[in-house]
Amino acid sequence: MGKRDEIKKLWCETFGDSREWTDMFFSRVWRDDDAVVLDDESGKVVSAMSLQRYAMTFHGREVGVSYICGAMTRRQDRGQGHMSRLIETALKISRDRGDMVCTLIPAESHLYPFYARKGFATVFYVRDLRFTALHPFSAHGDFQVVDDLYAPAVYDAFSRFEHSLDGSILHSQRDFLNILDDSRVDGGHVAAVADDEGRVAGIGFAVEREGIAVVTELMGDSREARYAVLRQLRSRYADLPFKVRRPAGPAQIGLTPRAMARVVNVGMVLETIAADNPRLRATVRVTDPIISENSHIFSVAKGQVVMDDTLEPPYTLDVAIDVFTKIIFSAPAVGALVGLPSVRPHISMMLD
Repeated sequence: MGKRDEIKKLWCETFGDSREWTDMFFSRVWRDDDAVVLDDESGKVVSAMSLQRYAMTFHGREVGVSYICGAMTRRQDRGQGHMSRLIETALKISRDRGDMVCTLIPAESHLYPFYARKGFATVFYVRDLRFTALHPFSAHGDFQVVDDLYAPAVYDAFSRFEHSLDGSILHSQRDFLNILDDSRVDGGHVAAVADDEGRVAGIGFAVEREGIAVVTELMGDSREARYAVLRQLRSRYADLPFKVRRPAGPAQIGLTPRAMARVVNVGMVLETIAADNPRLRATVRVTDPIISENSHIFSVAKGQVVMDDTLEPPYTLDVAIDVFTKIIFSAPAVGALVGLPSVRPHISMMLD
């Protein structure tokens, strides 16, 4: 049995995914180069994960992002620290290959404290909007249903919507096609509408969960376009209440935790922020018990960042890596309060 087959077998034993979905994932999404694996003395897989590569919009640039997917350990070997060691290895790999941050979506709520011990912070949130089964989603304007969701223009619009949001995890065209197939396998539904000029103006993804139509992502050029998409989804889920996930934006209350992140390259974070904010002056001291290259004092001035461990207090920030992550990925009001510009990030449509 090859290594990929071993990992796939462990996946099937760990997660409750259907055979069709698992086959699709390992044929279309899984990449051997992204696998991080811990073997036993006989060479058999004990723990494994996929460290997938994405990009993120961040202060006017696109930066590298890792996404931990499918973290799993053999049942008989759990509770022995294998996953803890594997995560530390993955964080170092993420930095070495040029990523700025590592992200993940905990499979269960009780796992948030486990990942927090490795420096991850809960920074991705959504606003859940709820509508009754009678809500008509009335929209003004002339919108037409887009029948061919695989047309290049649909991905172009999807990418345009993602790029319009600072702090957004970005998907390639290959990712998008996999998302469409994932929705089909999962029993979900995708709707898109075009405006009166034929331009794709809105896209939405939905799936039924416990008697509720959950709209996992809703994108559009305007409120009217988004409501036109919801009206199309209403035709598919006519008798169900809706729960619509929306980006958190600057909101501070009424948010639902969605995912976690951890900075793996503090210098890259500060250089990106400095380039976008040339008037910023700050001195930042960060402590990172796993990635020693992050444990330094950084001076930010005139769009440049200099590492100088001889600098004396007071510092603008003197924080551990999880707090640093939480500050830079927070509502803008928080960043303004501490003196370091921040961005509220957004993550969705991840295949795991």
